[in-house]
Amino acid sequence: MEVEKATVTDILGGNKKAFIIPVYQRNYSWTKKEAKKLFEDVQNFSNYENLENYFLGTIVYKTDKTALNYSLNTLIDGQQRLTTLSLLLKAISKTLSDLNVDDVNEIQSSFLENKKSAKKDLGYIVRLKPNSKDATTYNQIMENQDVTDTASLMYQNYKYFLEQLEGKSDEAESLFSNIENTLLVYISLDDKDDPQLIFETINSTGKNLEFSDLIRNYILTKESPEKQEEYYEKYWKSLEAVLGKSLESFIRTYLIMQRNSVFQKKDTYLTFTNFWIDKRDNVDEALTEMLDFAHIYNKIEAGYSDVPYLNEVFEIFHQLDYSLTYPFIMRMVHAYEIDKAITQADLHDTVSLIASYVIRKTMTRVNLTGTFATFMVKLYDEVKNSSNIKLAVASKLLSQTGRMKYTTDVDLAAALKTADIYNTRYKMFLFRTLEDRESKEKNVWDNISLDHIMPQNMDDEWKKRLSNVSDEVFQAYLHRFGNLALTGYNSEKSNHVKDIYTDSKFKINKGIDVNNWNIDLIDERTDTLTKKLIDIFPYPEIDTSEYEVNDVREDDRMDMTDFSVEELDAINPKSFLLTLKGEKYLSPSISTWQEFATELKKSLLEANVANEVVDLINDDATDEIVIRSVKDMLDNIVEDLHVAVSE
Repeated sequence: MEVEKATVTDILGGNKKAFIIPVYQRNYSWTKKEAKKLFEDVQNFSNYENLENYFLGTIVYKTDKTALNYSLNTLIDGQQRLTTLSLLLKAISKTLSDLNVDDVNEIQSSFLENKKSAKKDLGYIVRLKPNSKDATTYNQIMENQDVTDTASLMYQNYKYFLEQLEGKSDEAESLFSNIENTLLVYISLDDKDDPQLIFETINSTGKNLEFSDLIRNYILTKESPEKQEEYYEKYWKSLEAVLGKSLESFIRTYLIMQRNSVFQKKDTYLTFTNFWIDKRDNVDEALTEMLDFAHIYNKIEAGYSDVPYLNEVFEIFHQLDYSLTYPFIMRMVHAYEIDKAITQADLHDTVSLIASYVIRKTMTRVNLTGTFATFMVKLYDEVKNSSNIKLAVASKLLSQTGRMKYTTDVDLAAALKTADIYNTRYKMFLFRTLEDRESKEKNVWDNISLDHIMPQNMDDEWKKRLSNVSDEVFQAYLHRFGNLALTGYNSEKSNHVKDIYTDSKFKINKGIDVNNWNIDLIDERTDTLTKKLIDIFPYPEIDTSEYEVNDVREDDRMDMTDFSVEELDAINPKSFLLTLKGEKYLSPSISTWQEFATELKKSLLEANVANEVVDLINDDATDEIVIRSVKDMLDNIVEDLHVAVSE
């Protein structure tokens, strides 16, 4: 590795020199804000007294020689800055050329192009070679052609430079003189240096890169330039096209699925590097599989919209953000579409069970987080060899206890009886689902909203009709299931008694008698809608007696190092398993975190853990403090110690 400083023109100057931005680097992303800052930095350099040179930043590159003795410098870092400086030099050259200033071609020929005598098929006439997405616009600018993508950031920044210099030859010449005296620190790598490690170190501070950028670079920098181009074009470009903004969430979900283990988002890159070690021997196979699952992930996000039979159960997962289920569902879809191991009916029926489970949990305000995520990750491996996969999944779901218990019809009806539906994130989903199933066809939902039948602000006629209803009762019933209706006329509806439901196109509005509407009818309609919802998301009436289920399986316990204090505080501990250097200690039954801490201390002493460590555990405090003291001990004091809690 060589670390030196040089002027911008020294770095860019010289013949048979090219700077290559590899395919795995990010596209040009500097906005006018960054371009303006660079322009002003260069412009104001001469205003600083007693300053011989001005520092503009750092670039990192690795140099290779071609057969024709070209110096090809692959940019590892600093491509945004070097590209923008090249655009500024081009703007200076264009301005001086338009004003017929002598010797203007020196800038173009010395710093932006190689000599025309160079073999054109090498593709290095233009000295800087951006990645494929930016190359067309950059080359059009450098060759004075009409730019086709005028909305690109590259063209917008070039246009900004031209506007600042228009008609100003003196300023253009002064700006070039300043560039000749501005410095860049360059780090030139040799074959012994790891470009990815250097890149990660440089980018560990400042504006964070997306972990998908780091992962792409990690995959490609390990390969030859030819393979980099091939893998990027064949696989990574497709991943970006298929997933768009969902690429980040897909990668984490994919890793969770592959590892059968949940991890924190901040650990995604490290998790991937460990995962990829075993994939390097067959990168094509690994990337093919990754792309297959990307298509599956995209289908789930789109609610399997191309297959109506599956769409009716799949749409719930994206609409209500049940991404915790994706590791299981992705493997189910893969088993159906690619492995051909299950039928479409198997997929539909099994995913319907999961849909019913999660919607019932949502309706009863149970927040499914850590325990459920771990359950879903492990579920496929537990049921994949079953002769009846639907029955196997039902057995696993019905065996859950505590917060994970499958919500019964009675519990669901009780929760919906008094629930404030209007102020939930899923209100429109409920009514859209009820209406679509009632009408047996998909409706167009643009400009459709929910209306309060008994209005939020009542006129005198409403007040007279409900004169025996206290304000407390009114507020309690206002947002309930039975007092809401679909309408396309909400903005036009007044707070007067007005029947807009008799001729409503929505079948779910059938039977609303607005002229006699009261509290009893709200209860009645709530019951009716609840029964319809239960029919759509039924409790599994399946005989699972042939499946033996252990309610406190070790796999179902929550390893305390994998979950936050908040997630652990949300459960009631029933037992725990302590593992230290291969030895296991199973606790007796417990019911509080204080009992947990007391029993944990006993187990630690039995395992010969030092008294001063055991004393760190607080067993006479709030649940949160108890949990935090144990986690601090696990994270910072004792190695090879794991504590897993069952609820």
